[in-house]
Amino acid sequence: MKLTSSFIQSPLAIQVRSNLRKSLFGRKMLQTIASSINKDYEARFNKELLESIKSGDTVWDIGANVGFYTRKFLDIVGTEGHVVAVEPAPSSAKACRKLINQNNYTNLTVVESALSSEVGTAELSVGEDPTSPTNRLSQPSSNTLAISVSTGDVLLENLSYYPNIIKIDVEGFEVEVLKGMETVLSFSKLRAVFIEVHFKLLEENGYTNAIKMIVQILSQHGFSTKWIDFSHIVGFKSVMK
Repeated sequence: MKLTSSFIQSPLAIQVRSNLRKSLFGRKMLQTIASSINKDYEARFNKELLESIKSGDTVWDIGANVGFYTRKFLDIVGTEGHVVAVEPAPSSAKACRKLINQNNYTNLTVVESALSSEVGTAELSVGEDPTSPTNRLSQPSSNTLAISVSTGDVLLENLSYYPNIIKIDVEGFEVEVLKGMETVLSFSKLRAVFIEVHFKLLEENGYTNAIKMIVQILSQHGFSTKWIDFSHIVGFKSVMK
C-alpha cells in the first residue's frame, strides 16, 4: 500500500505515530517506515524551508549549531535582510560568528544562548564533538556546560529584529521555546515557523502529548499546520502586505 503525504499528515496518522512511539517495537517500526517513505525527507524539508524565504526577510535560526542553515539563509535574504542565529553551545556559536569574518556578512547576529519559556541558566550536555547537533540541555554532570537561557520575546525586545521566518531545532525543548515567544508568534508579518520535532527527547522531558501542544500553540496564533515528514512540522499563516 502506498502511503500518501496527505495520509502521513492526517490526524489519524499522527495519533498512530504517537501511540507507536510508546513501545520499542513501535519506534523501530516507525524508523523502518520513515526510512522507506522519506528517504529524501531532509531534502524536502530544506526545499520547503528555503523556498519560503524571500530577499529582504529577517530569519531566526533557533538552534543554529555551526551555521549550516544560517549560511543558506544569509545568501537568500541578501544585504537588505537579516539573520539571527541562536546557539547555546560556545564552540558552535563561535563557528557561526566566523561566518561574519570569512564571508563579510554584515547582516548576521549571533546570540549565544538557549531559548525556553523563562529566563535563567541551564546545563548543556556536550558530547565528544562540541559542535555535535546532539548537544542538548540536561542535568548537571562532568560533560555539561552552564549556559544562559532567554526567551524569544526577550530576544525580540533586545534586538528588535522581527522575524518573517523562524526555524527551530532545539533537541526536545520545542514546546518550551514556543511558550516563550507569545509576542513573536503574534507578529503580523511572521509567515512561517519550521520545527524539527524530537519526539524521544520531548518524552524524556515530560511532554508525552507534544504534538497536540505544538499544534495548539501555533493554531492559537493564527497558523495552519502541516507535517512535511515524520519529524518536521511547519506552521503557515497569511500575513498583511
